[in-house]
Amino acid sequence: MLVIAVTHSQKVADSGTRIVKVEEGRISDDIYLKDPSKAVYESGQDSSRSLSLLASFKMALKNMKLNGKRNVLVALGDL
Repeated sequence: MLVIAVTHSQKVADSGTRIVKVEEGRISDDIYLKDPSKAVYESGQDSSRSLSLLASFKMALKNMKLNGKRNVLVALGDL
């Protein structure tokens, strides 16, 4: 399975098997952290479950509140 996570968090990036850094629209670094076949799901749970629509909505609102200034700057940058 391929999962691509775009993040500014080094902690999140370090949990993957590979980090590809992009600067100015070009790949600046490509780091292999570990062999994908040896990557293990560490939480101990074999299955996952989806969040309810209400829980997802509440989480999105909380995130927007906590990151309000950044969200405004991102929205203005898209104009």
